[in-house]
Amino acid sequence: DVAAPRSGTAPGEHAAAPPLALHVLLLEDSVDDAELILNELRLGGYEPVARRVASREEMLEALEDGSWQIVFLDHGIPGGALGSLEALAGFDVDLPAILIARVIEEEEAAQALRAGARDFVSKGNLSRLVPAVAWALDDVQTRRQRREGDEALRQSERRLRVALDA
Repeated sequence: DVAAPRSGTAPGEHAAAPPLALHVLLLEDSVDDAELILNELRLGGYEPVARRVASREEMLEALEDGSWQIVFLDHGIPGGALGSLEALAGFDVDLPAILIARVIEEEEAAQALRAGARDFVSKGNLSRLVPAVAWALDDVQTRRQRREGDEALRQSERRLRVALDA
């Protein structure tokens, strides 16, 4: 699991924590924009291990190949980010997706959130990226822990029923 990165050295500390590895899948057709996103993650204390893909088809192939922790989707990708979000939802993985957009209308952002995006960040305000990533990763971890707790409770209830029926 990946925790939120430390943002530097606090007064009295001697060194910052080492960067946290983050496996990133970028659906982004611009190499320059992808590098801006990765640089923002580095500035925020992550060390991204990234793969950039330029189409929904390449994204689906990459999802088969890798163990990603987060996906960034360019809103302006040919073929549309909404279709890519829907394709991502077809995978049985709890993989947070963040929509990255130059400009996005409120209704488009709402559609993206309904389609499964955890958040959206403007390319003009990438300072929101690291907090959005930390929130998305924390949300995934919380849901995973809840599922594990629910499963443990179900198993305990089964054992109790078996013991009571004996």
